[in-house]
Amino acid sequence: MTRLTKQMDRLVETMARLPKVVEYVDLPLQHADPGVLKRMRRGGTGDAHLALLSRFRTAMPDAALRSTLIVGFPGETEEEFGRLLAFVAEARFDHLGAFAYSHEEGTPAFGLGDDVPAVVKEERRGRLMELQQDIAFRRNAERVGTRAEVLVEGAHSETEHLLVGRTRGQALDVDGQVLVNDGVAPQGTFATVEITDTAGYDLVGRIVGGA
Repeated sequence: MTRLTKQMDRLVETMARLPKVVEYVDLPLQHADPGVLKRMRRGGTGDAHLALLSRFRTAMPDAALRSTLIVGFPGETEEEFGRLLAFVAEARFDHLGAFAYSHEEGTPAFGLGDDVPAVVKEERRGRLMELQQDIAFRRNAERVGTRAEVLVEGAHSETEHLLVGRTRGQALDVDGQVLVNDGVAPQGTFATVEITDTAGYDLVGRIVGGA
């Protein structure tokens, strides 16, 4: 076991032990192919990423895992992108953001040359997010019938007949939310919500008690 692995294990164990640490882990992994990661001047591999995710899931079974990835980095081949797709399929992130590489002067990557056509970048980003959408929808479906602590944020912006809230696994603005169609709770309070359905990236539920 390397020193870095020991340090990471200690970090994961500490996060799992401390009650004030939210069970939400955002890991900006960027890519999973070792060649692309090397050109990005980042360490790691897809297998190393998966091992890290496994550590978190073992220590924090209820934690939401999120990451951000980049497609179309200079030199990215279809084979390298394929490894990224395979990684995402196995990682099964709760939430994922993906961006097409933007060639910016003054960055270390600028000297590599922007050799992946824009149309290819967008096509790859579309394929990646289509895969993640299927994963996210499936993971949401697995939550139907469970109960969650929800921070009630108030009425829905489009109708007063729905309340909107978030679980600890839904970050503001970047993840889905909980739509409450049965029950009442004051804005800014916590409520126990039974998840009864899904609506794309969002969860639907009814209030069954105070948190």
